Amino acid sequence: MSPQFRIVMLVIALIAFIFVFRRIGRAQMKVEDALYWFLVVIILGVFSVFPEVTEFFARILGIYSSLNFTFATFIGLLLLRVFLQSIQINKLEKKQEILIQKYAIDNCEHNRPKVMPYETSDKENAEENKTTV
Repeated sequence: MSPQFRIVMLVIALIAFIFVFRRIGRAQMKVEDALYWFLVVIILGVFSVFPEVTEFFARILGIYSSLNFTFATFIGLLLLRVFLQSIQINKLEKKQEILIQKYAIDNCEHNRPKVMPYETSDKENAEENKTTV
C-alpha cells in the first residue's frame, strides 16, 4: 500500500470520526449507529497506520494485495450495514402497517355515519334529481 494512500485513508478516518462525533453531540444520530461507524473508522485508522495488518490478513486469505483486502473488507462492512438497515426498515414497515390498521379501526368505530330516521326510496331520489335539474 502506498504512503499516499495510507495518508488519504488516515485523513478520511479523522474526518469521519469528527463527523460522527458531531452528529452524536447534536442528537442527530443514534448511539447504536454511531458505534458501527466508530468501528469502521477504527478499522480504517488501523489499516492506514499499520499496513502490516492488511498484508498479514491478505496473505492468510490468499488475496493478491493488501489494497484488495482493504477494499474487500470495507465492501463487506458496507454490505453488512445495508443488510442490517434492510431488517430495520422491514420492522418499521410492519409497525407502520399495524398502526395504520389500528388508526383506521378506531376512526371507523368513532365516526360511524348516523342512521337517518327514515330512508328514501330510489324513486323519491330520482324524482328529486329531476326537479333540481
